[in-house]
Amino acid sequence: MKKHIIPFFFFLILFCQQSALAVYDPLYPFHPVSNLTFTSSNLPVVIINLSQRMEDKSADARIAATMKIIWHKDGNRNYVTDTDAFDYNGSIGIKYRGNSSYYNSEKKPFAIQTWNSSGKKEKASILGMPKDDDWALLAPFNDKSMIRDILTYELMRGTLEYVPTGKYCELILNGVYQGVYIMAARVKQGDNRINIKKPTADSGDGLTGGYHLEIDRNDSPGFWGAVKPKDLYEKDNGNLIYYQYKYPDEEDLTAAQKNYIQTKIKNMEYAFSGTYFKSPVTGYRAFVDTLSLMDFFIAQELTKNVDGYRLSTPLYKDVDSKNPRFKFSIWDFNISMGNADYYSGWGYEGWAYNMNRFSDNNMAPWMFKRVLQDEVFYSGLKDRWGKHRENRLSDENIVHIIDSLANVVQEAQVRNFTVWNRFSSYVWPNYYIASSWNDEVSYLKKWIQLRTEWVDSQWKTVNPNLVANGSFEGSGKRGIWNDVWVSDWTTWGNNAGLSTTEVFQGNYSMSLRDNCGIYQVIGELTPGKYTLKAQVNAQGSPDGYMYVKYHQKKDGTDEIKIKVQNETSYHLIEIKDIQVQNTFVEVGFGAVYKNSSTRMRIDNVEFFRQDIPNSIKENKMETFTVLTNPQTKGLELHLNAPARNLNVEIFNVSGVKIYSRIYNETMKINIENIFTVKGVYVVRAGNVSKKILF
Repeated sequence: MKKHIIPFFFFLILFCQQSALAVYDPLYPFHPVSNLTFTSSNLPVVIINLSQRMEDKSADARIAATMKIIWHKDGNRNYVTDTDAFDYNGSIGIKYRGNSSYYNSEKKPFAIQTWNSSGKKEKASILGMPKDDDWALLAPFNDKSMIRDILTYELMRGTLEYVPTGKYCELILNGVYQGVYIMAARVKQGDNRINIKKPTADSGDGLTGGYHLEIDRNDSPGFWGAVKPKDLYEKDNGNLIYYQYKYPDEEDLTAAQKNYIQTKIKNMEYAFSGTYFKSPVTGYRAFVDTLSLMDFFIAQELTKNVDGYRLSTPLYKDVDSKNPRFKFSIWDFNISMGNADYYSGWGYEGWAYNMNRFSDNNMAPWMFKRVLQDEVFYSGLKDRWGKHRENRLSDENIVHIIDSLANVVQEAQVRNFTVWNRFSSYVWPNYYIASSWNDEVSYLKKWIQLRTEWVDSQWKTVNPNLVANGSFEGSGKRGIWNDVWVSDWTTWGNNAGLSTTEVFQGNYSMSLRDNCGIYQVIGELTPGKYTLKAQVNAQGSPDGYMYVKYHQKKDGTDEIKIKVQNETSYHLIEIKDIQVQNTFVEVGFGAVYKNSSTRMRIDNVEFFRQDIPNSIKENKMETFTVLTNPQTKGLELHLNAPARNLNVEIFNVSGVKIYSRIYNETMKINIENIFTVKGVYVVRAGNVSKKILF
C-alpha cells in the first residue's frame, strides 16, 4: 500500500489560569460551568476578550475584541503565561455564525475578522494557514468525536480546487474555558482561497467574473432559480433552488451584474432540465466543471451528508475568458457520517441525493439527480470514486487520518467534555448516543467502513440503471417505510395517505381508501427488462390494482395491470418482464370504492432492472431486511417470503456465533437482548449474510 503523508494538525487551546464556577458574565451569557485550572498544554492557547456585550445572533453585528494565540512552533509546551510565543496578538471583530450549529448548540460558533489598530480588516496568517482576514471559529458540539469536519477536508484535499483548512482549538473567552473549537479558513474569495477577482464593469470580463454563490436557505440576500422540474402530467417534481450572494455582497453588485449572474444560473438550470442536457455544447457541461462536480458528489456521498447538496453548497466562477464554468467546494460535515437521526442519516446505505430531498424548501436540488441520467458523467463519477479508493479514500488512509486527528485532540477532549459532558445523553441530532469520546470515535470508524463498502457495491457495478425525475433510486429497493413519502408521489382522489398501523415493514405504509390512487413517473431508464414488486394488503375486498403504463410523450399506451386480492396480511405481488426502451414509465397503485371499510395498503415497493450484472439483486442480498432496536438490544428480520426451515445465525466481529435458531411460517422475526457489546455483526439467514452496525 502507498504511504500517505498527513499534514501535521495544529490545535488551539484557549486556557485560563483559574475559572470560577458559574460566574455571571455581562458581556457573554453562554459560558459553561467550569471549575478547571489551566496552566499549559501541548497545543496552542488562544485567549479572546470582548469589549462589549455579545447579543444573540439576530444582531448580526461584529463587536471589537482582542485575541492572543500562544503557540510554540517548535513543538514545546504552551503556557498560558507565555509572552514570547504569540502567533497572533491584536484586534479582531467577532460575531456569532451558523444556523443549526448556533441554535441547537449550547457551545456557540463565531465568525472572526482580523483587524488593525484602527478597526479595519487586515490580513494575517493564523496557525500557519495562509493570510486572510476572515475566519470561522467552529464549535464541535453535536459531533462528539470533533473529527467529522476536518476529516472530510483532509480526505478531499487535492481533489477540488479549494478545500477549507481547519485547526483544532480550545477557546477561553473572557477568562472562562469554552472547550475545543476549530479555527477554519472558510470558503470565501481571497488570493489564498477562491482566487477570483471582483467584477469591475458592466460589460466584457469585468461583467462575467468572478462570482461566489451558495445554495442554501433563503435567509440571506440572494435569488431564486427558474426551474421546477415537472413530470409527464405537468406536476411539479421539485422546488426552486435558492442561491445566496457570497461574493460580491449584494450591495456591491450593479444592476447589470445581478442580471448577469442570475441569468447565468437560470440558463444553467435550463441546460440541466432541457431535452439536450447531455450535449457538451448546449447542455449542462457548458455551465459546470464536471470534474469539480464529481468530487463534490463524492464528498457528499462518502459522508452521506444530511445537509448535502441543499445547504452549504458553494459554487463559483471566474471571468469567462479564463473559465465560464461553475466549480464547487465543500463545507459543513458535522452532522454527516451517521450523526443524524432524520432522513435516514444514521444508515450507511442509501444515497444522500435521495435521502434529503423531502424537506420542503430545503430539499436537495433536483439537478444533482438529473446529472446522473448522463451515462458518461455517471461512468466517470464511478471511475473517479474507484481511483480515489486506491489512495486518498482507501480504508488504510481513512483510518490513518482518523487516528491522527484523534491522537492530536486526545488531551484536549478531556477538558472539553469536563465542561460540556453530554455523553450517554441526546444532543440534536445524534442517532448514536456514545458513552465516551473513545466510543464515539469507534462508532465513526465503523460507520465509515460500512459506508465505503456499500458505495463500492453500488458504484463498482456494470451498466447501472439510470433514473430521471422519479423517486426511485437506480436499481435498488425503494422502501416506502423508510424514505418515500406520499407527497413525493402523485396522488389522485382524497384518501391517499400514510398509515402507521398494520405495516409490513418499518414505521408506515401508503394507505388507499375509497376511489384514489398513487403513481410515480420515471423517465430515461436504461433499456432492458424491469420488475415491479410490492407487499400489499386489501381489507374489505376493494378493487385494488398495481399497474405499469408505458409512455412515449404524454399519452399512455400498453398498460399492464395486476388486480390486488383481498388479504388482511401482507402478500407479495409483482409484474415481471416490463420491457423498457428509452421510454417513460408510470408505476402506480389504485383502489376502487366498495364500502366505507375497504382499504388497501402498499409497502416495500421495488422497481429494478432484471439484467444488471453484479447488482444487489443478482447477489440475492435483499432476501431479508434488518431493523435494529437499541431499546431492546435486539433486531427485527423482515423476510420477502415466509420462512421454510430457515436457519438464522448471528456472529460477532470475531466470527463467534452468538445466536442460532430455525424459523418456519413467519415473515417477521424478533430477536431481543442479543447485543451486549456495540459493534459490527453479521446476520445470516440461510446462505445469505448481511453486516449490521449495532
